[in-house]
Amino acid sequence: MALPDPTIDLDWSGYVGPIHEHFKNNAEKHPERTCVVETKSSEGPERTFTYKQIFEASNTLAHYLHDAGG
Repeated sequence: MALPDPTIDLDWSGYVGPIHEHFKNNAEKHPERTCVVETKSSEGPERTFTYKQIFEASNTLAHYLHDAGG
């Protein structure tokens, strides 16, 4: 079995750029749009989160990890 050439562009579905850049662009263009829906469970109700909320939370986590040396 041959391993894929790590130097070639895989062109997965024509996807261009890193996911975090696409997410950042969506958060800037559409901050109040729904980004994540947590389905209702026996422990809690359905919750929705906007792009702005997820972007802010992910940046808080990233800064914490950076400052902690993670």
